[in-house]
Amino acid sequence: MADVPAHHAAHAAALAVAVADPVRDWIATRIRPVLILTKGGPDNSTITVVQLIYREAFQRQNLGTAAALSIIVLIVLLLINVLQPRFLLRRKD
Repeated sequence: MADVPAHHAAHAAALAVAVADPVRDWIATRIRPVLILTKGGPDNSTITVVQLIYREAFQRQNLGTAAALSIIVLIVLLLINVLQPRFLLRRKD
């Protein structure tokens, strides 16, 4: 296997930082407060979907369930993104 040139490694490191920083900030502002305040609340009543996926994947080692939940979330978000402009345009007319 060929060695990676130094400038490619630097670009890869910069890309990793550019991707990791927003993810870390998102976790800090959206997930951490729920964990700190309620830890899922009584009987997991305040758990978010992302927390559920994380628990299934990394704490319970149910990767298939976590992947399926992730696909469901993806489909729901795609539907929202497709339907939202249609409803907004209808309102203006």
